[in-house]
Amino acid sequence: MKNLARRLFYSFLTYGISFLLLFLTIATHAQSPWLPDATDKGIGVEFLKPFFSDSDGISFFSTTQTISGRFRVSDKAILVTELPFSSFRIDSGDSEFALGNPYLGLIVNNSKKSYFLEAGLRVPLASDDKFGSFLVGLYSDYDRLEAYRPDMVSIIIKNNYLKRNDSGFILRLVGGLSFWVPTDDGGETEVLFDYGGHAGYDGTKIQVFGGFTGRLIITETDLNFSERTIHQFGVFARYKSKNVHPGLLFKIPLDSILNDNVNIIMGLNLLINLK
Repeated sequence: MKNLARRLFYSFLTYGISFLLLFLTIATHAQSPWLPDATDKGIGVEFLKPFFSDSDGISFFSTTQTISGRFRVSDKAILVTELPFSSFRIDSGDSEFALGNPYLGLIVNNSKKSYFLEAGLRVPLASDDKFGSFLVGLYSDYDRLEAYRPDMVSIIIKNNYLKRNDSGFILRLVGGLSFWVPTDDGGETEVLFDYGGHAGYDGTKIQVFGGFTGRLIITETDLNFSERTIHQFGVFARYKSKNVHPGLLFKIPLDSILNDNVNIIMGLNLLINLK
C-alpha cells in the first residue's frame, strides 16, 4: 500500500510539471475521443467490434461495451462517468465477460469558450484472469486501453480545443498525458502522451467527421518512435433527434501492432439526451 501511495505521489508530481509544459506549448478525455460531445446531460451506450485478420474460431460477439454519463454540475463543470465491459467468445462455446476499470472525471469549461480541461481516474477493478476479454479491449479500443488492463490505476488529464462555426464546421484537437500506475509489486509506472485531431460537419440533425488519434509511450525510451506509437484513422456519423442520437463509427489501425491482427473496428453508439 505504501508503494502504491509513493507511486501515485511521484506520478502526480511528475505529471504536474509535464502538463504545465504541455499547456504552454500546445493549444489544443477518458471518454472516447471519436465521439463529439453533444449534450451536457446524457447517457451513452457504445459497442465496438474488431474484425480480426484471422477470425477463425472467434465469435462475432467478441466486443467491448461502454455505458457512460455526462452531467453538468455547475456553469463551468461537467461530471463524466464510464463503466466499460469486454466480451470474448469462441465458436466452440467458451466465453468470457469482464468488467473493466470504471472512470470518474470532471470537465472544466466555459460554454462560451473553445478550450476545456478534463481530469479523471480509473479504479482498478478489471480481472487479471480473463485474458481474452483484455485482448478484445486492446484491439477494439486502444485509445482507452487502461479501461481493460488489470492491476492498474490510471490518471488522465487532457486539454481540448473544440470549435464550431455558424456554417456547421467542427474542429477538435486533443492533447494530454495518461499515467498508468501498477497496483501489483514489480510493475513500473508508464506515461503516455495522447493526441489527435478531427474535423467535420455538425448540423441540426447530422454530425459527420473524421480524423486520427495517436498514443506515444513516453517512458519506453529504449524503443524508436514507430515502436512507441499507435495511430488510428476513423470516420464517425450521428443522427440527432430531440432526445435520442444513434451513431456509427469505423476505425482503421495504422500501425503493425494493431493492423497485423485487426483490419477494421466498427462501432455502434447511442446517446440519450436528458436535457
